Amino acid sequence: MKTLNFGRIMTAVTALFMLMSILFVLPSGALAQRGDDRSARANRSQRRHYSKSDVLRVVRRVEDRSDAFKKAVDKSLDRSYLNKSRREDRINDRVKDFDKAIDRFRKSFDRRDRWDDSRSDFRDVLEQARPVDRLLDKAFDNKALPGRVRADWSDIRSDLNWLADAFNLPGLARIAVPPVHGDRRNR
Repeated sequence: MKTLNFGRIMTAVTALFMLMSILFVLPSGALAQRGDDRSARANRSQRRHYSKSDVLRVVRRVEDRSDAFKKAVDKSLDRSYLNKSRREDRINDRVKDFDKAIDRFRKSFDRRDRWDDSRSDFRDVLEQARPVDRLLDKAFDNKALPGRVRADWSDIRSDLNWLADAFNLPGLARIAVPPVHGDRRNR
């Protein structure tokens, strides 16, 4: 009778174990990878789809609000302690630049058949809105502007962030603005 060599048996068992690992572990990793690809595709397909009329409605609202906002800021600053200061001029200039960017964007948007082709023009709007956002935040902190102007900017910021989402761009920072006493809308 032949005696079995213990070393050969262990080598065979180890080889068999490695082969089984390769056969069972690698396919499960590939399936997991395929599952990740599927979930990424699902997330992309879950991204909201906007019609041109949806986007146009918000673009018109931002354009109307920015025109009124520009006038309200100018009038409010004329009544504030910032009147006739370089800071007042800087805020007014930034708000005017923002308003002009909105107007350029609207013209570009209207010219195009596909609304998402005006993405780069909307990016310019956001770039003009960021300094306005920072300057107004300081003015609000210093109580240079009334609560109504704060509420108006909050509405514009919300619309800009909605549009940023539609264009798949980063929106403006969502700064928590505490409500001002006496503000009718209590935002």
